[in-house]
Amino acid sequence: VAAAHFLQDVELQLKCTAFLQNQISVGNVLTILEARNRLEIDDQLITACTTFVRMNGDAVLQSESFTTLTEGDVVKIISDEHLHADEEKVFEAVLSWNKAAVARGQGSTLILNNMLSYLRLAEMDHVFLSNRVKDAGVLSNDVIIAAMATMLDTRPKRAFDGESSFQKPAKKHCRHRIGYA
Repeated sequence: VAAAHFLQDVELQLKCTAFLQNQISVGNVLTILEARNRLEIDDQLITACTTFVRMNGDAVLQSESFTTLTEGDVVKIISDEHLHADEEKVFEAVLSWNKAAVARGQGSTLILNNMLSYLRLAEMDHVFLSNRVKDAGVLSNDVIIAAMATMLDTRPKRAFDGESSFQKPAKKHCRHRIGYA
């Protein structure tokens, strides 16, 4: 795509774009999205990549290339209301990204705090929140307690099935903001 763009060969650009669209994977999707900032990449390819990221959120967040993204690209991904990812994976991805950014001289507490503001804390497992998040030391106890209080107020009640057992509510597949931003 870069060579076709440099040569200004529109037909070759279209062929490269079609090829890439059929080859999207966890290993290359973030590279393609990051390249949109430098190259004129077809909107259909960007849409296909965005859909892939949304549908494969956990795997994309755990990929090595996630830690090389710009702050803006990370925020776009973690703030996407349609990202299919466990909130615990989002938390770990943000910490990993920040660690890598600090090593590159680009991370800071201010940037980390901004990213943490996009987390849906009340959607995390309460044990993960009380142990891993608390132990990470990146959020105050007051914020963690407020998230746990929200959990108690917003978790679906178990429905009685008419006999002697309870039915668990279905697990959410998309992330929905609960009030932490």
